[in-house]
Amino acid sequence: MSLNKSCWWQEKPDYDDNQIIKEALACDNYSNNRRAEVDGVSVNGLNDQVTYRTNSSQLFNANVVDGNIYNIKSGTARVFADGWFLFIKPLAAGEHKIHVAGAIDSPDPNCNSSGDVNWIIRVK
Repeated sequence: MSLNKSCWWQEKPDYDDNQIIKEALACDNYSNNRRAEVDGVSVNGLNDQVTYRTNSSQLFNANVVDGNIYNIKSGTARVFADGWFLFIKPLAAGEHKIHVAGAIDSPDPNCNSSGDVNWIIRVK
C-alpha cells in the first residue's frame, strides 16, 4: 500500500527546495480512511505515523520521460515524497489476496487523491 504525495519541481517551478518539502509533507497530514487486509485479516494500527509513515528524507532527482502519467515536462526533476506505506512480513507459499485503500482529503484540492486496490499474489 502506498498513499503518498510527492511534490515535483516541474509542477512548481517557482518553488524552492523548502517549499517542495513543505507541500509534500502537508498533504499527507490529511490522509485518512487507510485500511488494509491480507487474506481477509485487517491490518491494525494504520494511523501509527512511526510504523507506516515515512518520506524520502531529502530531495532526490528523478528522470521524467515524455508522455508520463503526470503530464509534466520531461527531464530531471527535483522531488520530495512523503506517505503512508504498508510493509508486510513474508507470506507463506501459496496464493494471497491483499486489499488496500485510503484517501487524502485536504482543503488544498491539489493534494486530494484516493485509491482502492486488490492484488492477488502467488508466493513460491
